[in-house]
Amino acid sequence: MADKKQSGLGVWVNQHIMPPIMKFVNTKAITALQNGMVYSLPFIIIGSIFLILGNIPIPAVANAINNSSWGAVFAQANNTTFQMMGLWAAIGIAYVYVKNENYEPLAPGLTSAAFLMLQNLSIDNPLKAALTAGINNGAMSGKVVTENIDKLPHALQAFLESPVTGVINTKWMGGDGMIAAIIVGLLVGWIYTMIMKAGWTIKMPAQVPPAVSNQFTAMIPSGVILTGSMLIYGGFNAFAHTDFLNWIYNTL
Repeated sequence: MADKKQSGLGVWVNQHIMPPIMKFVNTKAITALQNGMVYSLPFIIIGSIFLILGNIPIPAVANAINNSSWGAVFAQANNTTFQMMGLWAAIGIAYVYVKNENYEPLAPGLTSAAFLMLQNLSIDNPLKAALTAGINNGAMSGKVVTENIDKLPHALQAFLESPVTGVINTKWMGGDGMIAAIIVGLLVGWIYTMIMKAGWTIKMPAQVPPAVSNQFTAMIPSGVILTGSMLIYGGFNAFAHTDFLNWIYNTL
């Protein structure tokens, strides 16, 4: 009797639950997401090894590593592999999406580096951050200092308040920026495919080598995506006083 109930439940699940689930799993977006994320796997695994080497849970060994130059070396390796997984994911997702549509995928994969264009290329002044943590051996807290910045000389105020520009904020390259990376990767893949299907491309003569011809073919789709990314950045900067990656993180 129990076997019949289980069999009946299995049939019902296979008939009513599995079809819509499989239909969703096999959509272009989900296929690109699951297969595109795999491209970041080597960086995640190798970067995790460097992370472990830089933080071995044996105090004597950990102190020896941190006191030597190897601590900084392991941190460098981890920061440029594991901590960049959001960027690798965005590239991989766009690559797989366009590849599954039977178009040359490398150009759209690289175009998804528009992920970088959507963030403010600046970080808070590190001196201000240090003051927030406290100064003078705790005699005056950082909070007190920052609340009284307006009493400092104007030149010093301007220095503390001005961010460091021309840098990539690696905070958004890792887990904090993963949701935005997924959105960017899927949108780049979808928009690129739509433009290619519409035929908005530069066609070169047959005598032109494929390596050159493919880049001219990708020029208009990539240009549209990069221009759109620039306008999105400008809109968030002007009206929301933030950037797209910050907005996604704080909203979701």
